[in-house]
Amino acid sequence: AEFYKRGEGDIRHVTMHIPYAEDDDVPRFKLILSSKVHSKALPSFPAAKKWLLTKKETLKLSEGGGLPPPKRDKGGVDEGGLQDLVAAMRQNRERRSNAFIASLEEKVSKAPAKRTKKQNMSLKHKAAG
Repeated sequence: AEFYKRGEGDIRHVTMHIPYAEDDDVPRFKLILSSKVHSKALPSFPAAKKWLLTKKETLKLSEGGGLPPPKRDKGGVDEGGLQDLVAAMRQNRERRSNAFIASLEEKVSKAPAKRTKKQNMSLKHKAAG
């Protein structure tokens, strides 16, 4: 919702600023943001009118298995779907980061120690003398 507001409804702004967002995620973002705009939880911007789903499309996709129906908190504002998405993306990023660090640690522990120029010179001097 924050990136939607910052980009004034530009879906490209949303996808550019959500970590690990891909083109496959755009329909899901459109559905989530469209439902929020229709429920007045988010403002409607002119840029959003180009891609915004109709209320019928949003309802059909939500009920038809496109996405589960939005969760409601105590205040009646639909934040659950987007918060779940952000949490899943953070977990994915953390998992990738941990895997990357583990692979680096493995490579470093297996790598032989490199000699410095000074050590190489002293070995050559000993062999020659």
